[in-house]
Amino acid sequence: KNSKRPVENVNWDEAVSFCKKLTERERTAGRLPGYEYRLPTEAEWEFAARGGTASKGYKYSGSDKLDNVARYKSNSYNSTWDVGSKSPNELGTFDMSGNVGEWCLDDLHDNYNGAPSDGSRWGDGKEIIRVTRGGDWGNNAIDCRVASRGGFLSCMGLPGGLGFRVALASTKGNENAQKKLEAPETATPASRLAVNAQDTGDANDDLKAFKSCREVAETGSAEEQYDLGLFYERGAGVARDLKEAAKWWRKAAEQGYAKAQLGLGMCYAKGEGVEKNDFEAIKWVHKAAEQGNAEAQYKLFLAYTLGMGVYENETTALQWLALSAKNGCAKAQYSLGKKYETYFKKPDKALFWYKKAAAQGDDEALKKIDAWNAK
Repeated sequence: KNSKRPVENVNWDEAVSFCKKLTERERTAGRLPGYEYRLPTEAEWEFAARGGTASKGYKYSGSDKLDNVARYKSNSYNSTWDVGSKSPNELGTFDMSGNVGEWCLDDLHDNYNGAPSDGSRWGDGKEIIRVTRGGDWGNNAIDCRVASRGGFLSCMGLPGGLGFRVALASTKGNENAQKKLEAPETATPASRLAVNAQDTGDANDDLKAFKSCREVAETGSAEEQYDLGLFYERGAGVARDLKEAAKWWRKAAEQGYAKAQLGLGMCYAKGEGVEKNDFEAIKWVHKAAEQGNAEAQYKLFLAYTLGMGVYENETTALQWLALSAKNGCAKAQYSLGKKYETYFKKPDKALFWYKKAAAQGDDEALKKIDAWNAK
């Protein structure tokens, strides 16, 4: 929009690619020995947002009064603003609360159980949802807290609301804190990769892992066929090819592998690698749901609620919602709590499911718990 506005509507893949190209340009010019540009890890982002070692413990980045430091729903007039239009935080950094949300390196997890203690990137490559932090101009104050977490599909941007901040990181003596930019999309099954959470890895590791996975997949292993589809979907060790991803997921799905059935269903729903077909999407998602896949069950709840590929049916929708919640899907637990609160008027059961979702780190459920406690 202009040179002073933050970049927005950028997906995670594009943000990582930008960092990689910036690093290559600077190294070519001889200006970046021993360093690289990359997205911050979630832990690094929060450390900076809280003011680093100069932190005063504010609720938002730089103040307990959000209007002093951020553009958000109450003062943005439905638009981004020039960077630095509000006060900085303790480190002199602007806009870490509000204006636009910011991508982090990490995969999104429901809670912090098992998170690295050294601030390094947290992710085994299986997730397609990446962490976003900070809130944006359209969010309420609660979403702009330095403690508030969000996530978004790595392949999607958010018009007007999602950008990124570049971190300058040492590549010496800190291998555990990052994945090398030469292989940013190491979003592949950790059990199949030569690169694991303790290694930095490179493109050769991805290529070896891809070849190894393909060899086993060609023998008929449904699990490896599903994993091979992930390699093609993410472009790790091989050129990104959604048709190949859908092909291998179909092979695994036809053997009854629930994750592959869900993956193939979403290919049909989005028209990725196959022609868009809502009825085929529902068929495969339904197969996964019948095997107890909680995410697939939640998607069926949405389908029957909105009439996507099926006729709207409130009773069937609620049945799938209840199953998904019971099987541990945090989004379903929150939605079921909301049903009990607003539709069935049973506050005790609503609170029970909100607590279930909140225990997994669901931000909307946490808001509900906070509001409940404030009554």
